[in-house]
Amino acid sequence: MQLSRNFDSNEFVSEGLPSLGLQKRLKKLCEFLELFREQIGGVPITVTSGYRSKQDNERVGGSPTSSHLTGEACDVQVETFTSETLALHAELAFLRAGRKWDQIIVYTTHLHIGIGGRERQQVFVNHQ
Repeated sequence: MQLSRNFDSNEFVSEGLPSLGLQKRLKKLCEFLELFREQIGGVPITVTSGYRSKQDNERVGGSPTSSHLTGEACDVQVETFTSETLALHAELAFLRAGRKWDQIIVYTTHLHIGIGGRERQQVFVNHQ
């Protein structure tokens, strides 16, 4: 199922079609990812983790309160950018669009983008 111009539900959900509520949250996340993609010059974004079931989240060591559990977060990679540079572009994309976010977390191998309801607007590095 197409969630936006450049993103499909297969990138976010490992099995079957997402429920209507999950579809709505994923579409909202994809709206931002489209803005983010424009910010980085249209370079394709690879979603490495999207929605997670409770079991999948536990298996990967995710936080019990992770926005991945509600479909309001994803982890991404872009071949030609470091995670640090992506974080700057993500923050700029949010600011230019006048949108708030919850968390942008820089990991060694990817960037976490969370748009959950808390809107803490946190940006930090987690190189564990």
